[in-house]
Amino acid sequence: MICYLLTWDRLKNTTGERRQEILDFLDTIPEIVNWRATTGIILLVSELTADEIIDKLHEKFPKLGFIVAPVNIDDVQGIANKETWDFIRYPKSAND
Repeated sequence: MICYLLTWDRLKNTTGERRQEILDFLDTIPEIVNWRATTGIILLVSELTADEIIDKLHEKFPKLGFIVAPVNIDDVQGIANKETWDFIRYPKSAND
């Protein structure tokens, strides 16, 4: 499984409603087995490729821009809590 970073054009939506719509939509995609929402981004776990995830998002939200990038623990830097780093370091299904 791969951990991906998902972000979108938040300037088109200042109310936060779009973020919840995206989270709700992720719950409908069986191949996205887990996600973690943080301020400004969503981390998600899937066997899908980034292209496949973008295709699904674009089909649902055709006017919204997205970036989906794999997160490799050896190549990422940042400041986050332990739970976020564990999510990146050990991507797994929400059911595990």
